[in-house]
Amino acid sequence: SEDERFTCFFPQKFSFPKKSNESGAFIADGRVYFDAWVEEDWDEERNQPGDRYKYYNMVIVRDYEGNIISEEVGSLHQAADGTWWIEDVRKWSNLVMTKSGHISIYGF
Repeated sequence: SEDERFTCFFPQKFSFPKKSNESGAFIADGRVYFDAWVEEDWDEERNQPGDRYKYYNMVIVRDYEGNIISEEVGSLHQAADGTWWIEDVRKWSNLVMTKSGHISIYGF
């Protein structure tokens, strides 16, 4: 369930507030993985980008109470075999999670 709160019913019921730019992706090993989009230097008054405008994605990892464990620039991707990774085209580093829940981090 998502809106201004993230609510989970399995593997246990929990709920915490989240920002509107965050979307829950998956839960593993007591952590909740979110994709988030970020806009820096957006001019709200003129409804246009400022001189130093930046748009990028982040992966935010939270515990079941909503505390942020980590934030990393990049986007979550899932392969056909169920493997998840975080891709940051700026530095080409990846976090990989297999279907069995094993996590490994590697860089190119």
